[in-house]
Amino acid sequence: MVFAGRRVTVGTFRCSPTHPNFENEGKISGYEFVFPRTAVWIQHSEGRPFVADPATVTLYHPGQEYRRHPLDPRGDHGDWFSVDQAMAVEAASLFEKVPEAANERPWRFTSAPGEPRTYLRQRLLLERLERWEGQERSAEIDDLQIEETVADLLVAVLATAYGAEGAGHRWPTVASQDRVLNRTRALLAVRFHEPLGLIDVAKAVGSSTFHLSRLFRRATGVTLHQWRHRLRLHAALEAIARPASGHDLTGIALDLGFSSHSHFTAAFRTAFGKPPSAIRRSDAARLAKDLAVRLRAPSRP
Repeated sequence: MVFAGRRVTVGTFRCSPTHPNFENEGKISGYEFVFPRTAVWIQHSEGRPFVADPATVTLYHPGQEYRRHPLDPRGDHGDWFSVDQAMAVEAASLFEKVPEAANERPWRFTSAPGEPRTYLRQRLLLERLERWEGQERSAEIDDLQIEETVADLLVAVLATAYGAEGAGHRWPTVASQDRVLNRTRALLAVRFHEPLGLIDVAKAVGSSTFHLSRLFRRATGVTLHQWRHRLRLHAALEAIARPASGHDLTGIALDLGFSSHSHFTAAFRTAFGKPPSAIRRSDAARLAKDLAVRLRAPSRP
C-alpha cells in the first residue's frame, strides 16, 4: 500500500507463481480496479476465466472471490486502486441509473479495455506515491489531488467499458468463441513482440483467419493488430522508465517488435502525447508536474 486516504487506497503488488497463495488469495476487500503489468488468467467465482493483461483493466467488488492461474513466468504484477462504496456508485451512476438494490455491486463489468493514456496516468500517480512513500509528501501532491486523480481514473475506465458495450462490443456468450478469444489474448500477451501474422495466430488458437479477425474485433472493439500495438506500447513505457536497464531507445523499439526508432517514436507520441525521450530524461516528479493538468483534468464519457 502506498497511499491510504479517507475514501481512496492505492497499492501495488507482485506475486510469484510459486507463492502458495498465488491461485487463491481470498476475497477482495474493497471496490477495486486493477491495472495489470503482466499477464495472468483470472476467474471470478461466478464467471469464466479470462486473460488480464496490460491492455486490460480488471474490476472487483468487496467480498468477491477469484482464482488466478499463471501465464507470464514472472507471475502477477499490477497496480490497484480502491474506492469507497459511495464513490463506486457515483461513478457508475454517471453512465446508468444504479438501483438501490445494486449499490453493493454497482459495476456490471469484470474488465474493461485498457486505454494507453489512462495507463500512463495511473503509472505516473503510482511513481509519485512510491517516490514519497514513508516520507512527508511535498506540496506538489496532497490527499485531495490523489483522490481526484483516482476518481478521474475510475471514470475513464468505466467510460471505456460502457463505450465498448455501447458500440456493440461484448464478450461472447458462446463457450467455443470464448475459448478462442482467450487463447488469442493469452498468445498475444506473451508473444506480442514477435512478428506474428494473422495466419500464425489463427493456427495457434485453432481458428480460421477470417473468423478470428471478425470475432476478436466484435468482442474487443479493436483489431488484433491494435491490441498487440497497445501491449507493445505499455511494455515500452515500462522499459524506458527504467534507464538502468541499459537499453537505448532503438534497442527497446526493435526488441518490442517496432520496425524502427522513428516508427516507435511516432507511435509512442500518438499514444501518450510525449515522445519516449521525454519520458526517459524526466524523473517522476518533473514529469508529474509537467502533466499535472492532465492528471487533474476530468475524464468524460
